[in-house]
Amino acid sequence: MEIVVCVKHVVDTTEVRIDRKTNELILRGIPTKISDYDKHAIEEAVRIKGKLNATVTLLSIGPKEAVKSLKEGLAMGADKAVLISEKEIENLEPTKIAYLLSSAIKKLGNISLVLCGAVSEDGYNAQVGPAIAEGLNLPHIAYAGEIKVESNSVTVDRYLEDRIESLKCELPVLITVDRRINTPRLPTVIQVMKVSTSKIVSWNLAGLGFSRDDAVLQDAGTRMLGYRIASMDRKNIVLEGERSDSIDELINHLDNEGVV
Repeated sequence: MEIVVCVKHVVDTTEVRIDRKTNELILRGIPTKISDYDKHAIEEAVRIKGKLNATVTLLSIGPKEAVKSLKEGLAMGADKAVLISEKEIENLEPTKIAYLLSSAIKKLGNISLVLCGAVSEDGYNAQVGPAIAEGLNLPHIAYAGEIKVESNSVTVDRYLEDRIESLKCELPVLITVDRRINTPRLPTVIQVMKVSTSKIVSWNLAGLGFSRDDAVLQDAGTRMLGYRIASMDRKNIVLEGERSDSIDELINHLDNEGVV
């Protein structure tokens, strides 16, 4: 069985700050890592590998620095990795990234299972996984909380807002995983350092059958116009007097606001 896990190399969103004068994100000098949801996808692939005769390949589009994330994924137990890195494609919109990833998966060939994080930690678009499935003409199951793989099929419990839905699908299939599916293992720094870069193969656009002038690399259908800091005006209502009277008054205020 061949399993592919799509991995995104992102900035640590807990360290992102906003320049209050320009409303621009301050990204310089921020640590980078594997997108948290993708760690769960890698962990699940490695667990499946431990039960079945499977090979796990990591696939990423990003800067050359993404080698760091791929080495961590390999230290978690993946077998090999592919990095597609060219300046022209680092900031493409999600659907175009998905188009390139689906082309790369076709090149890998004979894939039984594709795993992705339900969303990316930085963009939260939730578009790449479903779009890859569309590009590969594969069925897609989203928000998986439990995966059971058999020889030719997979059973998935997926978490929806008010229920858990159980689905069974024949392989091959693409599944996007929820963070509740598992707890990813944490390789040590030494384990990551010991991973040989020979396990990471670099591909370029030409190797996928594209050129820099290809339509997939041209202007995006959507553009990020900017960021705005959310603000909330406080009413600063101070309740004074006896505690019992203040409690009644507080309840009246909350009732008027529709909170209770």
